[in-house]
Amino acid sequence: MKHWIAVEVNFKERTVSYGEHLDLYFMKLANVAQGDSLSHEEMPRPRAVMKKLQWWLQKRFEKPFRELGDQLVHGKQENGTECGILTANTIAHMVFQDPLWVVHREEVERVQWFNRLVQVHIDKVRIHGAMIYYVKRINSN
Repeated sequence: MKHWIAVEVNFKERTVSYGEHLDLYFMKLANVAQGDSLSHEEMPRPRAVMKKLQWWLQKRFEKPFRELGDQLVHGKQENGTECGILTANTIAHMVFQDPLWVVHREEVERVQWFNRLVQVHIDKVRIHGAMIYYVKRINSN
């Protein structure tokens, strides 16, 4: 099982924290294996991810950062397919103060994230197309 979580590296405070949104009750109910990236309540912390991240931080910043654990504010995942959207939502909540994911708005949340991604794509295509037109126009003069 692949699983996504949000990780925050605070370079000023030299700390690392993450947000694990998978519900432990769901994991036990669905009899899903507890993978290395899971860390909710009784679940182990994401050892492999933290080990690799700490290795990189130590190489680049001369010593490991202090791990704070599951400290990011996040919504609650109740199935095995929402972790990607919940991870994006956790980051958007921290950066832009977006509202947290709530299960009863699952369909609306999915459509909103789809619309965001499509809009970014459309904007990039417009910019790229305008740049090509501008370059062609300059080269034709």
